[in-house]
Amino acid sequence: MITRNLLALAVRSLAGRRASSVAPLLSLAMATGTTFVLLSIAWSLHGAGVSGLLSRLPITRMVVTARQVDLLFLRLGTPLSSLDDRSLQSVRAIEGVEAAWPELVLAMPVSLVGDLLGTTFSTDCAVYGVGGDFFPAGNRPPGFVHREPGAAVPVVLSSQLIDLYNSGFAGSQNLPGLSRNALVGRHFTLFLGTSSFVPALPRDRVLSVRCEVVGLSDAVSVTGVTAPEAYAREWHRWFHGESTPVQYSSIHVEAASSSIVDRVRRDIESLGLQISNPRELAEKIALLSKYLSAAIAAIVVLFLVMAGVGTASTLGLEVTHQAERIGVYRALGASQSDVRRIYMARAAVLGLAGATLGLLPAIGLQVVMGNALEALVPIAANLPPSWREFNPALALISLSLGLATCVVAGIAPAHRAARLDPADALRRAGT
Repeated sequence: MITRNLLALAVRSLAGRRASSVAPLLSLAMATGTTFVLLSIAWSLHGAGVSGLLSRLPITRMVVTARQVDLLFLRLGTPLSSLDDRSLQSVRAIEGVEAAWPELVLAMPVSLVGDLLGTTFSTDCAVYGVGGDFFPAGNRPPGFVHREPGAAVPVVLSSQLIDLYNSGFAGSQNLPGLSRNALVGRHFTLFLGTSSFVPALPRDRVLSVRCEVVGLSDAVSVTGVTAPEAYAREWHRWFHGESTPVQYSSIHVEAASSSIVDRVRRDIESLGLQISNPRELAEKIALLSKYLSAAIAAIVVLFLVMAGVGTASTLGLEVTHQAERIGVYRALGASQSDVRRIYMARAAVLGLAGATLGLLPAIGLQVVMGNALEALVPIAANLPPSWREFNPALALISLSLGLATCVVAGIAPAHRAARLDPADALRRAGT
């Protein structure tokens, strides 16, 4: 028998027994659709999210902070740990530390008033001071230097502000998003020594500072504005006087090589300080992604096995009910291999139909769910785009898995049909 005749027989058999084909068809469709959606989620998390994050984070750069104690939901500093000039010198003296850049924080109330995001607003914020070499090589914002008296102070904002605005406020208010350079060149005013929560006393201790945004960076804190270190030290002396030492919010450390990162970490911790490496968080996320991918794989296998068992059961019952037809095939000269191929072709047609039936709505559901998630949770716009985009490779894999499941499920019924004795089959059909 040629392949075309086998497929024609399989299609006619399915059409003739539509009632018995509905259950395995729907089961396989559900399994294939679920497989596609889950594979899309796993691919989105691992391929576009974790792998990209790991490739971007520097393994040799660490952030040193004062040791903190977690108490339920509170994070408290300890009196035996602080960051000052002495701590900075101790860190720089550790063997293997190639460079250490301090991030000074102003211990004073500060408020910001300006038009940064299309409308004038006022908020409290923190002020940090860093040197120009604090930024990674090649990413130093232009104009981030101490300027002539009376000129606007150059400041850098966290690039996460744009992401938070686009995914949060703009998304919920149906406003257009902003590019990363949208804030560059804008001006605002800092009022040092006063805020809406801690009013300045007396009033003559308030200093008004006009600022200009010269760049955005991932290296600076999202909780405030970052100015050149010379300005920050000048404002510290103005508010606290010459005798009060400056305090640092963090010290960014660059190890000489990745092979000595662990040793440098231990030496820094021996000073009573706390250290974190951005790559550690990414590695934890990667491990969580692996566990999640394993769970997704287990769910996919479970759905496919359930669909396969249902298909095998249905095909097995049909072999019993079609004993007379099988006997006729054999009486007309069909061999065992011909009968086996007939039922394998039927399983393949059933698998292809069920997988296609489940895949098409799953593709549409993926897009609908992505858009709905962005509408309900605006921050979901930051998820990898592969969650919302059609991936032909994943569709082909899902279709192949659905088809393979049905073909494997048809092996035992096809083998059973091929082994039926034609005379016995015709005799049982006639009784």
